[in-house]
Amino acid sequence: MNKKFFVLCAMAVMFLSTSLISNYTPHVYAQSAADKVSAREAELRMELEANLKEQEEIKKFLSSKQQEGGSIERDIAILTAQINEAKLIIREKNIIIEQLGKDIGLKNATIGELNAKIE
Repeated sequence: MNKKFFVLCAMAVMFLSTSLISNYTPHVYAQSAADKVSAREAELRMELEANLKEQEEIKKFLSSKQQEGGSIERDIAILTAQINEAKLIIREKNIIIEQLGKDIGLKNATIGELNAKIE
């Protein structure tokens, strides 16, 4: 889902910047060919600068998402370790309960033998 969100955001940023840049046409009246070339070069420089800024924003966004991914993986590892620890604790308690059950069984047998001797 993060990749879809990233792609969607990147496409939206590119679309908006492209539409803003393409809609920007300086009002040029009766300019010479040299003036038109200079104006076009200026437009292209602005478009390049906007593109570079977008690339930096996308790199920052991607970097932050990659760091989130690392923290999510770390969180998953922590939770997995806690689950494994809980399983071991439950297993330990089950062993203790089983031992107590055996002890109770032995003591009941001893009580039965002693009751038999008393009678």
